[in-house]
Amino acid sequence: MTDEDVIRLFHKANRWDVRGLKTFMHDLQQFAVAVQEEERERAAMICHACRELRPDEIAERILGR
Repeated sequence: MTDEDVIRLFHKANRWDVRGLKTFMHDLQQFAVAVQEEERERAAMICHACRELRPDEIAERILGR
């Protein structure tokens, strides 16, 4: 995820503009990496638990529908 992606998502979540805050941007980027790792792990666990389902059913579960 690029810095611009992180900035855009952070702004979408709480309307704060964090451009120019270098230390904060580093911390925010690290947070984004941690969130991505957790989401990948969650998706992998769902795929493993649902390996008997069709791909579209697995996708629905990953997306939380």
